[in-house]
Amino acid sequence: MLTEKQKKIINLLGNTLYQYMEKEHIDKNCSDEKWDRFVEDFSGVFAEECSELARELYNEFNFQNNYE
Repeated sequence: MLTEKQKKIINLLGNTLYQYMEKEHIDKNCSDEKWDRFVEDFSGVFAEECSELARELYNEFNFQNNYE
């Protein structure tokens, strides 16, 4: 069952690939301060890695389905 927050995100993003991570997904015992610092340090890298993975998966999809 989706939470209200998840429903809002899905409605906002529509037909897109996306990934968001909250601290509870990784470490339920993480403090807000520690999580904020982690996000500040790695949000750019996370976005870049997700973008690269999406491109790789799309290329693989095209190859497997003879779209190239």
